[in-house]
Amino acid sequence: MTIGWPVELPDSGTRFVADQILAGMRANGVRVEPREIAQHPSSPFHVLLAEIDDGHDTHTIAFDLDDWPEVVEPIAERALLYFKQQYATRGYPQASVVPGGYHLANNIAYRYLPLLRAIRSRRRFRYDVYGRFGLRYGGVEIRRQAFELLSARQDFLYEGSLFRYPGGPDDYPYRRYLFEIPRAKVCVDMPGKGDLCTRLIDYLAVGACVVGPPPAVRLPIRLVDGVHLVHCAPDLSDLGDICAELVRDDKERERIARNGRDFFDRYLHRRQLVAYYIAEVTHAAAKTTSGSRPLSRHIPAASQRMALDEALASTIGSPKAARPPRPRLRHLTATMLLVLFLLVVVPELLGDQPYDPRPSTWPRAAEDL
Repeated sequence: MTIGWPVELPDSGTRFVADQILAGMRANGVRVEPREIAQHPSSPFHVLLAEIDDGHDTHTIAFDLDDWPEVVEPIAERALLYFKQQYATRGYPQASVVPGGYHLANNIAYRYLPLLRAIRSRRRFRYDVYGRFGLRYGGVEIRRQAFELLSARQDFLYEGSLFRYPGGPDDYPYRRYLFEIPRAKVCVDMPGKGDLCTRLIDYLAVGACVVGPPPAVRLPIRLVDGVHLVHCAPDLSDLGDICAELVRDDKERERIARNGRDFFDRYLHRRQLVAYYIAEVTHAAAKTTSGSRPLSRHIPAASQRMALDEALASTIGSPKAARPPRPRLRHLTATMLLVLFLLVVVPELLGDQPYDPRPSTWPRAAEDL
């Protein structure tokens, strides 16, 4: 089978997720073929359309990146699978609609993950509670409320701000924000235009202890309150008290932080999330075409996978990293190339490997977990 990928994306903002999906496909050994694929109009919807070709038929697969739970019904009705990021917990009448997971804000974050996690593991914190929130795209009221509640607390040190509002700062540098996350004991997440946002995924990837209100949407595998993160009340009435308790309780805070990072490595890392896409697509295609083979030799057919993650050993292989050229230290040029390799290439390679050395395959029925 081959994945047909659109030469032109629906809009410029789609590339932040598309880059991560393509990187995950390369990591899983998937054959990707650039194609001219007509895309759905990007306004008001943001749906990326791709194709799967099994040698007999060509099927449409969709990645819905919108920040609201509604789906584009005409696409959902004709697509083999419709991966919905903001997947409503109530489900959908279309059988093709499945949870699409959520990605980091930018693919470049994978370069920094080894260093960010090393900083977090040292536990040399500058802030007790952290949370910066933009107001341009939604969640204005609840984000303002969270900022005011946390700023008013006297029992812990809060580092945060609001931006992207009339008269205020337009943006906050992504790299600076990433390197502030591991310096905080507790990181606060608030919904924006949608209940899920990239901030939550960034927090989990770094290994932060996350606090936020419960969402009305879900990931393919559910985050568990008190295990992977801590939910406060929807009205934020206990937000400050929960943060204060976690600031004081080092053991509980670090337990949740470790579990959250492990959850990211198992289910949200670009390689793992794309492995889930591949398994679901292969399973759906097998229903329509007899004798269908998996897209990648690393990913088993869906029927071969058991329901429980803990009962499976890893079946997803890791691509062997290319051996770096032997530097000739006689020359300054060779030395500089070696330095650039260590600073750029090695972090990128490390960032593409989940922390868990034995990543798990995806269960067929997410509800069984």
